[in-house]
Order: sequence, then C-alpha cells, then structure tokens
Amino acid sequence: MASNSTVTKSALKNELIKAVLSGEFDRVQTLLTQGADVNETEEVESGSVWSALTAIVSKRRSYETKGIISVLLRKGANVDWANKKGQTALVLASLNDDFEAVKLLIEYGADVNHIIQGDRNTPLILAAKRNNTKTVEILLDSGADVAHVNKEKQSAVMVAARYGSKSVLELLLKRSTVNDINCVDSHGWSALWHASYKGHCTIIEMLLSHGADITKVNDIKQNVVMLASWMKELGAVEILLNKGADVNHVDDDGNSALMLTSFHNDLDLRGVDILLQHGADVNQVNEAGWTPLMLASQGGYNSIVKLLLEHGANIDHVNHDKKDALAITLQNAKLETAKLLLNQNADANRKYSLGWTSLMIASTQQHTETIACIDLLIDHGVNINEISDDGWDALGIASYQGHSQIVEHLILRKACDKNINGRRATPLMLAALKDHTCIIDLLVNKGHVDVNQTNQDGVTALMVASENRNLKSVQELLKYGADVNIMDRKGRCTLSLAFQNNDQQVIQMLKPHIAGMSTRGLPNNTRHEYEIDAVVNKETFNFTSQTTFDDSNTVLPQNAEQCLKAVDQSVLGILKKYKNEQPQVHLTVNLVHNVNNYLCNTIETVQTPAVNNNFNALHVNAITVNDSNINKTGQVQGFPTTNNTLNIQKVTNLATDNSIINAN
Repeated sequence: MASNSTVTKSALKNELIKAVLSGEFDRVQTLLTQGADVNETEEVESGSVWSALTAIVSKRRSYETKGIISVLLRKGANVDWANKKGQTALVLASLNDDFEAVKLLIEYGADVNHIIQGDRNTPLILAAKRNNTKTVEILLDSGADVAHVNKEKQSAVMVAARYGSKSVLELLLKRSTVNDINCVDSHGWSALWHASYKGHCTIIEMLLSHGADITKVNDIKQNVVMLASWMKELGAVEILLNKGADVNHVDDDGNSALMLTSFHNDLDLRGVDILLQHGADVNQVNEAGWTPLMLASQGGYNSIVKLLLEHGANIDHVNHDKKDALAITLQNAKLETAKLLLNQNADANRKYSLGWTSLMIASTQQHTETIACIDLLIDHGVNINEISDDGWDALGIASYQGHSQIVEHLILRKACDKNINGRRATPLMLAALKDHTCIIDLLVNKGHVDVNQTNQDGVTALMVASENRNLKSVQELLKYGADVNIMDRKGRCTLSLAFQNNDQQVIQMLKPHIAGMSTRGLPNNTRHEYEIDAVVNKETFNFTSQTTFDDSNTVLPQNAEQCLKAVDQSVLGILKKYKNEQPQVHLTVNLVHNVNNYLCNTIETVQTPAVNNNFNALHVNAITVNDSNINKTGQVQGFPTTNNTLNIQKVTNLATDNSIINAN
C-alpha cells in the first residue's frame, strides 16, 4: 500500500498546474481529491515559477477561472505566495482587472498592501496605472494605503495623473489628503507635474481644485509651466498660467519657460506667443548671459527669432562670452537667421572679445552653410584680413581647425597669409602646428604663401612642425622648399629643435637639406643684444651635446683634430666676415651650424674616449658663444674640471681677441 501511495503522489506531481492552466475545473477537483499538493510550484519554459493559484489568476477572467480559484482557496492555497518577481495572486489579479478574483482573494485574507520586492509597487499602484477603476475601488474599500510610494517615490495618485485615469483619480482624491496630492517623487515631480508632462488638462484642473500646489519646483528648480512648455503641451500651459503660475520663474541655470521654448524648436511658435501674451520677459538673461533671442538664433528658428524681435528682443545684447545673437548664429552657420538679424540692423562689423570679428567666429566651425555665411559677411563689408588683438584672422582660424573648405574659399575671396605686424603665428604655421597637411597644400598652391615666412620671433612653419614632431607636415614643407637653415631670434634652427626633442625621424628627414656655412636668416645689428643672452648659450649647448653623433663625452679620435680645426677655421672666417659687428652673435648662429653639419657628415659611431679628458670638439663649440660660462678659475661650469682650461681658453681667445678680429 505504501508503494502504491508513493507512485500515486509521484504521478500527480505537476498535473494540478497543467490542469489549472488548461482551465479544466473537473480535473482540478479530481486531482485535489486524489491528494495533489495545492501549493506545489512548477518552473515553466520561460523561467517563471507558478503555483496553481497564481497560474489561474494570470489567465483571462472566465467562469472556469473563478470556480478554480474558489476551489484552490477552499483547499488551502497560500493566498500570499509570491513568484520570482514578487507578485502574489492579488497583484496579478489587480493587473488584469479581474475584480471578482480580487474580491475573492481579499475574502481569503490576501494582503491588500503587499509590496513587490524590487520596484515596491502595490496592487493599488498597479491597478491605477492600468486604469482599472473597479479594482481600485475594491482595494480602497479593503484598506489599500493611498499614501504608499514605490521605489521611484511615486504614489497611486501620481500614477493615475500621469496615465490620465480620471475615474481612478476621482476615487483616490476622495481618500487623499493635500499632503498626499502634493508629495513629490525622486525627481521632485508631484501629481500635477505628471499630469502636465502628458498634457492631461482635465486631470490638471482636478488636481488644482483639490489643492495641488502650482508653485512647487523640481530638483533643478523648474516650475510646472516650464515642464509643460518644454513638452509643447500648450493646453496645459494656458491652464497653468490662467491659474496663476509664474511665467517668468527661472531654474538653477536662470532659464525661464520662454527660454526653454525658444530653444526647443521652430514648431513652438504658438507656445512662444502664449508665453509672451502672458507677460514673459523677452529679454530675460540666464546665468550664462543668454537671452531667448540667442537661444532661438542658435537653433536657426527663424519664426521664433522674428516673433521675439517684434516683441522688443535686444539684438545687441552680449552673453558672458561677449557674443551677441549674430555671432551665435554664425558659429552655428544658420544662414537664413543671419540674414534676418542683419536685416534687423545687427552689426556685421562688431568687434567681439579680443577684437574678434563675426567672420572669425564663423570660421571656427565648418557646417553646410558656413561658406554662404562667410560670403554674406564679406558682402556686408567685413574685412577678410582683419587681425584680432591676440593675433588671429579668419584664415588662421580655419587653418588651425583644419577646415579645408573654408580655407580654400577664404583664399578665393582674397584672404592673404602675410606676416602682418603683431601676428604671433601665420596660417601656415598654425596648419603645421596641428599637422594639417591638406591646409599646407592649399596655402602654398592656391594661396601662394612664402613657405619660409617668419613671425615676429623669426620662427618658420618648418620649425613649428619640427618642434611638435609633426612628421607629415615636416615632409610636406620640405617638399615645397622650406629652408632648414633659418635661425629664429633665439639662435635656434629647425635641426636644433629636432635635437632637443631627440626626434631621430625628424633629424633624418632634415639632414639631406642642411647646407654648410649658410648665413641665411642671420639676425641684423638691431637684434644683437637680444641674441647674446643666457638662453642662447643654453640652446647652443643643447644642440651640440644632445645628439646621436656625440654623447657629450666622446668623439672618434681620428676626427678630433679635424673637429678642432673646423672650430678654429669657422671662428676665424666668421670673425673676419663680420668684423664690424658683434662676433658672438654669429658664433651662435654659424659656428654651431657649420661644425655640427661637419660632424653629422663625418662621425657615424661613438665608441672611444674623448680627446683631452672628456672635453671634445662639440663641447668647445658650445662655449664659443662668449665667455659667460667660464668662471674665475678658467673652468666651464657644468663641465669636467680637470685639464680642460687649455682648450677652453684657446677657443675663447679666438672669439674675443681684437687682433684676430681686425686681421686682414
């Protein structure tokens, strides 16, 4: 008998839930009579776990389901058993608006305020969301907590307001206090906000008539009019304004409803008009100094721009970045808006921060209509070659940004790349700085710029490219004949900058272009005092000592005598050539260049001790600028101090001996 009983129970396993899901009332009764476990659970293919009670409640309401629910409850089904999602039979019945099952479950003791683990919703909140009016009424009559809030701190009142459930909201409001109506969720939204967000005008009026606070603000201090305006719920906007909402209220960023509407899109023309008719301040300024006109201009919303101007918007106002509506329009390349503003007397020739022009601002971005905007400004008399206080022009800005279409068009409109006094960098240098080779090509081929043009510091585009290790630009400039021998006002050449960076790739690219004893780019007499400073000495030493040809201590012995001889001959030659000028300047420029050019072509490896106790020809070369590095004992600071005085003094004498200067 025991064995037969066990077999019977095993055979009954899972049969009850199958019968329930099939809606077989008689089969369910039979299985329960035979001893099936009324509270057994089963995991189905979807991964959900069902009990017999939750399985039947989840089905569509019918005569059979009601009967099966009654049988299961009479046989002791656990009325508050919850599945993996935390849903009880009452939760499922409330979702399905099976109000008969709801009543039956409550009669058998179901927890009317069961909180679902995770989202913390209750049967009442879920029924309100589904607009299940009858179920809501039953739950409320059975003691459902109208003040409970879920994980998002939303109550049943908020949910009903958001989903426009008028009949449900009526039931909830009867059992709600003013505090319940005005409580806010985790975003600072009250029920009034949820209704306004969706534009439920009837719900808005219901809430206001029950004490909803129209002055409440959210977590960023926006009021409900701002929300409705942003959502383009114009009916809600009008109701709220007619009920006393503040049309000029501003949020944490200083934005008003008119600003948000002006910024949103051009379809909001009626929304802008409603706000203006209710007294919105057309010249309200936010924390960044922006006005509604600027926000509309940024988006190119011409209808709104025109309407704001008709209501007295200040076209000349500037924000904290010192830009007006026209500048903002041009930066975003909104051509038709720019035309509209110019027709309304916006100043095309206005000078902005640091003397920037509208054309410069337009050149900072490359959009579809930027070229047309540039033509518009030039046709309005804007100087295409104007230089700002900080040394920029439109061509330089476009070159720096890599805007090839703008560069090409500016060249076509006669923009020039000339070394105008006060400019810190030419467009060619700026293109080299950012490694924009396509811009370099345009400037040289179509702009016919001088590839060896220098700025006020004597710097060339090739120096800029070399110093910033922009290999593509170095190669491109060399292709167009850039001179590697030019020296800037600090006595630096392109090669010295490459040595400072220890950039072997650039060095190898430059070597074939180095010329011996070049005097091109020498500073003139008016610059001598500037050249002979400590910086020159430092730059010279960096150039001569930090190379692959000399490790600061060694030089091939078979070349040592030739190196020293080259130093001597270079000194004599330079002093004779420039005997009427200060020789130290030319030693800085020519001696370093010539001797190291010789060494670069002669010495391939560094592997043997230096001549004269670690003081080789390159070191001698470095100190021939003048005697400022030699202390009172005749030794060079920072160099080996043993046995080096003879070589130091030898070359120093060559550089300072008037008899040599005056010779021949």
